[in-house]
Amino acid sequence: MLFGEHSVVYGRPCIVTAADQRMRVVVEIEKSSNLQLIAPEVGLSNYLQNIDNLGKSQNIPKGARFVETAVKNFFEKYNIRSGLKIETRSEFSSKFGFGSSSAVTVGVIKALSELFKLELCKQELFDLSYKTVLDVQGVGSGFDLTAAIWGGTIYFKTGGEVIEPIKVLEFPLVVGYTGIKADTPTLIRQVADLHQKNESEVENIFDQIAILTEEAKKALMSGDLKTAGRLMNLNQELLNQLGV
Repeated sequence: MLFGEHSVVYGRPCIVTAADQRMRVVVEIEKSSNLQLIAPEVGLSNYLQNIDNLGKSQNIPKGARFVETAVKNFFEKYNIRSGLKIETRSEFSSKFGFGSSSAVTVGVIKALSELFKLELCKQELFDLSYKTVLDVQGVGSGFDLTAAIWGGTIYFKTGGEVIEPIKVLEFPLVVGYTGIKADTPTLIRQVADLHQKNESEVENIFDQIAILTEEAKKALMSGDLKTAGRLMNLNQELLNQLGV
């Protein structure tokens, strides 16, 4: 996310760009009635769940929630029942905030569509992935799903109301990692609590972020990276006012 963090959840636009790191998903049909998940990057070496119980357990490991729910939603939508073996491999750590949960959700649903020979357009892939994210964490805008599906840099509004690729000729970015992993649903609820207590003040901050986002869109499209960088700093100052 480049611009519009948190305000996007409240209907404002954001700008997101895809990182050049990959999440790979391999799916195979199994004769058993289980979902087998191998995901070493999140500490799962051989997770098993009966396909009739997908999404029903209260004790699904954190690393398996998005995969299991994605399979459940895919099976229900397309009336499929099959044992599966799924293996994921990521080029980046889930600690970095690169949208690993959304990436694996998109990857699983796309892989399943290929496995069962179903042609899903990008919007259909987004819609089913977005339902999965909401089923797992209850809140979210879906911006990182868009980055995983469309790639590049995108102007976006919650739920896919607007998905507009932005042509950026050159975009050199350096990503810094603080060493502290933040839990997205927790931060969203934190901002929601602040919004409930100080609605007018927080709405004003969201409006300011939206203005910056629109200005940033113009700057990126014209190749004015200096202005885009200045706007990033202003955007961060507004996020600081939200406590995130």
